[in-house]
Amino acid sequence: MRLVQYKCPSCGANVHVEEGKDRYFCSNCGAELHVDSGEVIVRHVDEAEVIRAKLEVDKEMQRRIEADKAGRSLRRLFIGLIIFVIASIILMRFE
Repeated sequence: MRLVQYKCPSCGANVHVEEGKDRYFCSNCGAELHVDSGEVIVRHVDEAEVIRAKLEVDKEMQRRIEADKAGRSLRRLFIGLIIFVIASIILMRFE
């Protein structure tokens, strides 16, 4: 296994990569680096943006869970009302 040395275009740190690998991460700044025919392409991951996006997804999931709970409660109430009306009709026929 031969190691190839690249300079991270994002922070300038030396990064050692196994020859033949086309994707790796800078251990200094965390940037995702791609090697395409000897040329290094940087994709920097904004950790704050990743956390913000995860929080948005979590908030949306919580909203959907709450909406589902409210929907189930409403359905139960509606079913109870239907059962009450049917029982009342049946009882009125026997009077």
